[in-house]
Amino acid sequence: MGTRDQLLERDLEQAAIDDARVASTNGHGQMLVVQGEPGIGKSRLLAQVRRPGQRLFTARGTEFEQNVPFGLIGQLFDHVVRDADAEALSGPAAQAARVFDPAAGEHAAANSELAVLHGLYWLTANLCDGPTVIVIDDLQWADPPSLRYLTYLLPRLPALPLLVLAAARSGRDADRPEVLRLLADSGVRVIRPGRLSSDATTALLDSTFGQPCQPRFARDAYEATRGNPLLVRALAGALLDKKVAPVDQNAQLILAHGHRTVAHLVTARLAAAGPEATEVARCLAVLGQRAAVPILQQLAAPAADGLARLQAAALVEVDADQVTFTHPLVGAAVEATIEPSELGRRQAAAANALQAGRAPAEHVGAHLVKAPRGLEPAAIDWLQRAASSALARGSVEGAFVFLRRALDESLPADQRRKLLMTASDLALQVDLQTAADLTAEARSLTADPIQRARLGLQLGRARGYLLDPAEAFAALEEARDETPDSAEDLRRQIDATLLVGVFVVPGRLHLQDRVPELAALPSSDGIGAKLLAAVIGAHEAAQCLPIGVERAAAALADGELIRTSNGEGPLVCGWFTLLAADERLALTSLNEAVAQAHQNGSVRSLAAAYCFRAAGHLWSGQLSDAEQDAREALELARTGRVDMDPSFAGAYLAWSLAHRGDLPAAEAALRQVGVPYGGVPDRPVYYALTAWAEVLLLNGRHNEALATAKRAREIWQTFGFANPALASWRSVAGLAAHALGDRATAIAVLTEELELAERWQGARALGRVRRNLGLVLGDGELLAASVAGLTDSAAKLELAASLLEYGAHLRRTGQRMEARDLLSRALDQAEACGAVPLAERARAELTAAGFRPRRNRLTGRAALTASELRVAELAAAGATNREIAQDLFLTVKTIELHLSSTYRKLGISSRGALKGGLVAS
Repeated sequence: MGTRDQLLERDLEQAAIDDARVASTNGHGQMLVVQGEPGIGKSRLLAQVRRPGQRLFTARGTEFEQNVPFGLIGQLFDHVVRDADAEALSGPAAQAARVFDPAAGEHAAANSELAVLHGLYWLTANLCDGPTVIVIDDLQWADPPSLRYLTYLLPRLPALPLLVLAAARSGRDADRPEVLRLLADSGVRVIRPGRLSSDATTALLDSTFGQPCQPRFARDAYEATRGNPLLVRALAGALLDKKVAPVDQNAQLILAHGHRTVAHLVTARLAAAGPEATEVARCLAVLGQRAAVPILQQLAAPAADGLARLQAAALVEVDADQVTFTHPLVGAAVEATIEPSELGRRQAAAANALQAGRAPAEHVGAHLVKAPRGLEPAAIDWLQRAASSALARGSVEGAFVFLRRALDESLPADQRRKLLMTASDLALQVDLQTAADLTAEARSLTADPIQRARLGLQLGRARGYLLDPAEAFAALEEARDETPDSAEDLRRQIDATLLVGVFVVPGRLHLQDRVPELAALPSSDGIGAKLLAAVIGAHEAAQCLPIGVERAAAALADGELIRTSNGEGPLVCGWFTLLAADERLALTSLNEAVAQAHQNGSVRSLAAAYCFRAAGHLWSGQLSDAEQDAREALELARTGRVDMDPSFAGAYLAWSLAHRGDLPAAEAALRQVGVPYGGVPDRPVYYALTAWAEVLLLNGRHNEALATAKRAREIWQTFGFANPALASWRSVAGLAAHALGDRATAIAVLTEELELAERWQGARALGRVRRNLGLVLGDGELLAASVAGLTDSAAKLELAASLLEYGAHLRRTGQRMEARDLLSRALDQAEACGAVPLAERARAELTAAGFRPRRNRLTGRAALTASELRVAELAAAGATNREIAQDLFLTVKTIELHLSSTYRKLGISSRGALKGGLVAS
C-alpha cells in the first residue's frame, strides 16, 4: 500500500499528466504545472511521469538559489554539459556554454541574456533526440533567469518532443512576478489537486498505521489536517513515534499537534536524533536545503554521525554526495529553530565554507547577500566576483543583486564611486528608480566634468520620460550645460536625448526651436552626431520636410547605432522617419536590430526593434508578421524591464487584427494598453487613440469614430506631429464624416491631409489620402492616381484597398471589364496581406460585376510574405531548416510551415526547385 496510497483521489491529475506525456512523445511539446498548497502531494504526482525509454532531466527550486543566476538550469543540464556532449552545445547552443562555465562568457556583452536564452533553447532542442521530460519541483523558488528561460521556451515547445512538468506552491509563495507571468501564459496548463476527502484521509491513515483507524480518531485526524496528505502522514508519523494507536480513546492526543504537525514532528525527531544531528540539519537549512556532503561536513564538523541520525529519522535524503531535506517544509521547520540574529552569522560562515570548497562565486555571493554587513572581510571582493560571474553567464539582474549588496559595505569614496557607476549601468536594465538613485550618488562623488556629464545623461535616461519626466529633463539639461567644449559629441548625445522628449512628454514643443541651430552643427562621424541626426530627421519628418529622410538614412546606414544604442529613443526616431517615408532601409535596419539584440543586446533593444518592426510590417501589408512582432514587444514590455510605452505596440497589434477581420480582438488589445483615453495626455497615446478611432469606424460607430479622431488630432498636435504618414487621424475623421453625410467636413479634412501628403511625398500616405478623397468626391482620377502611386511601393495593403475602391468605382460607372482586372488584383493583394475583410469585399464586387472570383489567385514571389521570402531565400541558398531556424530565431516547425506555404504559392513540390521558382516568378 505504500506506493498506491500516494495517489488517492488523483485520477484526474494523473490523466492530465498522461495526456501531456503522450502528446509530447508524439512531437507536440507541453508544459503542465501542478499547483497547490504545501503538502498537497505535488511532488508525488511529478514522480508518476517517469517511464522507461525517455530522457529525464530534474531540478528543484530552493529559496537560497533565487540569487544564483540560471541555478535551476544548471541543475537540469550541468551533468550533460560536463560530460562533454559536444553535440548538445553545437551551433547556436554554444551561446549557452556560459551558463555552465562563466569563463566561456567573459568577453561577451553584458546585455547577453537573450543570447543565452536562445542558446539554452537550442541546447534543449539538441537534447530532445527522443521523448524527453523535464521535471521541476518547487518552481516558485526558481531564480528569475531560469524562469525567463521557461517563458522563452513556451512558444517553442510545440515543435519539440518535450514535456515540462513542474510543481509550484499556491498563495503568497507564488506571488513573484516571473512566476505569475509564467503560470498565466496560455501555453501552460495548470492543474490544482484538492485536499483529500474524509474517506481518503481515513484510507491514508489506515495505510500509514498499518491497521484500521477507529471512527472518532479518523474524524478528528481529518479535522486537524483538513485532508492535506503531508500533514496526514506527519501526524501519523508523530503519533507512531510516540507509540499512539489509532483508537478513539487516543483522539484527544491529535489536538496537541494541531496545524503545526510538521514542525512538531521535525522538532521531536531532531531532539531524539541529538545535538550533533540538530547542528547538521541547521547547517543544511542555511546552505539552502541542498548541499554537497564535503561542504556540509566542513560547516558542521564532525558531521558523519549526525548525518546518519538525520537519515534514520527520515529528515534528509543522501543521493551520491548530495544531501537534501525530505521535503521543503522540513527544511523550513529546521530553519525556524535558528534565532534570526544567529541566522546572519551562519550565512557568513556558509560563505566561508563555500569559498574554501572552491564553490562558484555566485553561491558564495548568495550567502553574503543574506549576511550582515561588516561580518566578512572579503565580502566586497567575493560579491564583485559573483557579479562578474553572473554577467559572464548572461544575467545582468543577478550581477546587480550582488553589486547592490556590496554597496552596503563600508567603502573608500573612490572605490564606492566606481562601484556605483558599474551598479547603476546594470540597474538601467533592471530597476530604473534604483539606477537613478545610484547614478545620482555617483555623480555627487565625481569631480571630472566629462564624467559628470556622462552620468547626467545616464541619470536622465534612468529617470525616464515615462517615469519621472520633470526630473529626467532637469538632469539632461544640467548635464548639457556642464559638458565642456572638448566633449562635443557627448553634448550631441544629450541634445538628442532631450529632443526625443518632445515626442513622448507633452508640453515640450519649445525644444523644437533648437532644431535649426543643431541641424547647422558641423558634420561628424561620432555616435552623438548620428543620434542627433536621427532625432533631427524625425522632427523634420513630423513637419513633412523630406530632408529628414536623408538625415535618418545617413545616421542608420552603417548600422553603428544598432550596435551601440540600447534601443534608445534617438534610434527609434530614425526608424519611424524611414518607415514614414516607406524606405526599405527601415526594415533592413530593424531586422538587423532584432538579430543584434538576440545575439548580445538587451530586452530594451529587442522590445523597441520588435515594436517598430511591427509598424514596418503593418504598413507594408505583412499583417501576420506585424501581429507576431507586436505581441512579442508587448510581452517584453510586461516584464517590467522596458521603459517603452506599450500603447505603440498595442496600436500596431490592434491595426493588424482589425485589418485581418478580428475587430473584437483589436478592441481588446487597445483596452489592454489603456485606450480609450479621455484624460489630459500625459503619455504618447496618439497611435493607440488613432487605432481606436479606426476600430470604431470599422465597427460602424461613426459618431464615436469622428469624435475620437478629433481627440487624436489634439494629442498628435500636442506632441508636434503634422505628417499624415504618421498621424493618420485625418483619414479616419474624413471617412467617418462621409459616413455621417457631412460631406463638407470630410472634404475639408481630407484636402488638408492631401496637401500635407504631397509635401511629404511618401507613397503610402499619398496613396491613402488620394483614395479616401476620391471615394468621398466620386473622383475616378484621384482613385486612379492612388493606384498608380502605390503600385511599385512597399505599401501592399494600401494598394489592395485602392485597387478595390477604384475597381468598385469603375463597376458602378458601368466599366465592367476594366473593373474586373482591378478587382482581381485587389483580391490577390488582399489575400497576400491576409486582409480578410478586403478580400471579402473584392469577391463581392467581382460577383456584383458579373464575374466568378477564384480563391488564392496570387502566386509566385509576389504572394510570399516577408517571413516566407526570408526563409525561402535562405533555403534556396542551401541552408537546412535547422540552420534557418537558428538564424531567424524561429522554431524548425515554423520554418517547415513557411516552406510548405511557399511551395504552394510558387507552384513547386520540392526544395530543389526553390531557386528556380523564386527567379521565374
